[in-house]
Amino acid sequence: MKTFYAALICHDSMLLRFGRKVMVKWCLLLVAISGTCTAFASSFFIYCSLRFLAGFSSMVILANSRMLAIEWTRIQSRDSLLTLINSIHGIGITVLGGLAFIFRKWRTLPLVVAAPCFLFFLSSRWLVESSRWLIATNKPEQGLKALRKVAQINGIKNSEETLNVEVSIKGRRLWVLMDDIS
Repeated sequence: MKTFYAALICHDSMLLRFGRKVMVKWCLLLVAISGTCTAFASSFFIYCSLRFLAGFSSMVILANSRMLAIEWTRIQSRDSLLTLINSIHGIGITVLGGLAFIFRKWRTLPLVVAAPCFLFFLSSRWLVESSRWLIATNKPEQGLKALRKVAQINGIKNSEETLNVEVSIKGRRLWVLMDDIS
C-alpha cells in the first residue's frame, strides 16, 4: 500500500512541476516506445518490464486526458462527456480483444497497439494546457489566454469582457478565482 501512495505522490509532484499537457505527451511517447520495444523483447523479464511501463503510463494518460477534457468542457456537458469517454474506452477494450484475435503472434500485437500512440503523440501538440496549472505556476496571462481560446471554441460570446482571473495567496496555498461564464 505504501508503494501505491508513493506513486501517487510522485505523480502529483511531477504534475505540479510539469503540467498535464507535458505528462500526457511524455506518457504517450513512453507507451508508444515501450509497446514497440515489447515486440522485440529478448527475455521474459524485459517483456514484463516494458509492459509495466506501458501500463503505468497508460493510466497517467487516462487520468490526465480525462481531467483536461473535463476542465475545458462546460458544466452542463460534463456528464455527457464522461459518458462518451467511458463508452469509447469500453469500445477500445473490445476492439483490443478483436485485434488480439486477428493478430495471433505475440510480437505483432504490441506493434499494432503501439502504432496509434505515435499518432496521438504527434497530435498532442494541439492540446491546451490546464489554465489552473498555468495560473498556479504564476503564469496568469497564459492561463487567461487559454481560457479565452477554449471559451471561443465552446461558443461563448464576449468572453474577453467577462473572463478575469484573481489570484490571492493564503498561507502557502494558491487560490484561483474565476468568473463563471457558462
